[in-house]
Amino acid sequence: MQKKLAYIFMTFDTLSEYHLDKSLESFNNQDKSFIDTFIIYNNSTIFSDEQIKSRVEFDNVIVYDNKLPSDKRMVSDITTHLHLITGYDIYFLHKADFYIPSHLVEYVYNSLDNSEPIFLNFSKFDMREDIREDRIQELGLPDFNTFLDVCELNEASKDTNGLTLEHRLIGYRGHDGSMHAYNELGRKTLHFDNFIHPEDWQNNINRGVKMLRSIPEAFCYHLWHDIGKRSDGARLGKNVVGHRF
Repeated sequence: MQKKLAYIFMTFDTLSEYHLDKSLESFNNQDKSFIDTFIIYNNSTIFSDEQIKSRVEFDNVIVYDNKLPSDKRMVSDITTHLHLITGYDIYFLHKADFYIPSHLVEYVYNSLDNSEPIFLNFSKFDMREDIREDRIQELGLPDFNTFLDVCELNEASKDTNGLTLEHRLIGYRGHDGSMHAYNELGRKTLHFDNFIHPEDWQNNINRGVKMLRSIPEAFCYHLWHDIGKRSDGARLGKNVVGHRF
């Protein structure tokens, strides 16, 4: 039987139209036959629902129009997703500050069944602010199939060890959880208090959820945006204008 995948596209403040356009560009790179419904979850004061919808190239688009959390905490939005977006076999969250590789939806669709509760955390690459526009295509970022393949780029580092201004991508394979997917049994079981601390991770394991991370094929790219709180205590060049993470 065909599984139903809900593609939750989430917008919020601190983003610009650039993020909207690039994240949806990466959506358009996907094989959309694996997607049942595109859900606009617009928790921003920047974009209108129609502004987003007009950019989405997909037939079955709905706008989540219930009351959205106003406290600007990620955990509140995730709790809303878990409790109020229902009726599907697989739930795929795409935050609008991420660019995703072109295989990702198909990989998630084929990897998640409902034999047990599953939460799949995507590894991520933080991209410096100069990885923009055509540079994403020049590096071939949509076409990489595994996290480790991206790490082979001269511009990339898998972590902060040895990070210099020559690097434009930094990999991260912890359980940050900003971008993720889960199945229906996972939706019914998952609970987050702080999204997503190690304690949250362990508590969900204790609840019987198969918590997956560091899966080579499950990764994404974070598009830089200024949140006004960045620090560079390790003096890694992360705050040099033009090269900020």
